[in-house]
Amino acid sequence: MRSQLYTDKGNKGFTIVELVITILVFSGFVTVLMYLYSRSNDSFKITLWKQQRTAESEIFWSFMRKHLEEATNELNLADPFVENPDVNVKIKPIKFHPTPNSVYNGNIMAWNCSKIDFKFSPKPSHSVVHKNYFLKKNSRVLDLQSSSKSLAKIQDVTEVDIKATSVMKTHDFDETFVTGPNPDAVGTVVEISITMQPPKGYMGENLKIVQSHKFRANVGSETNSSPSY
Repeated sequence: MRSQLYTDKGNKGFTIVELVITILVFSGFVTVLMYLYSRSNDSFKITLWKQQRTAESEIFWSFMRKHLEEATNELNLADPFVENPDVNVKIKPIKFHPTPNSVYNGNIMAWNCSKIDFKFSPKPSHSVVHKNYFLKKNSRVLDLQSSSKSLAKIQDVTEVDIKATSVMKTHDFDETFVTGPNPDAVGTVVEISITMQPPKGYMGENLKIVQSHKFRANVGSETNSSPSY
């Protein structure tokens, strides 16, 4: 009976070789699943990174346009209590760092904005509000600030380039454009280009997104290694 039990083909079990092959096939299947999951997860992270940077950049450029294009020289009233006061102008050009990529933590741009609030009744009492704006670079973050308050940020910035084209008045009151900054210009076209790149560890860490925007301000400009007011 015992010999029949062990020689009966209907009761034959798995051999060690078959078991090893099964384990190897299953391990390979699990490895493929893990690889596909990792690739899918990395792809999701890249997509999420792009969406976040796109949303940040839209807000950032919107704030930059609003405040940079409102740049003025410093305006002051000779007598704020007369109906038509004389306005005194002090030249305050846009200042920008000539090599912003060399700055790790500090200002790379600065400009002034003066607004006159005219009040005629019940009697003249005009006033001027001054505000300074700064574009600060802190490692991989660009931060637009005013009065030490952050207005808009954009992260993962690896390169920054700032160029200025001066708007000059000709003798017949036409405009001419001259490459480079000039503090005595009647206006400046500022072009800011930035490069964004994912942090280390992302599947697409070599991916680069380059954005460039131009702004026109009605003041001159100059380079300054420590732009501030």
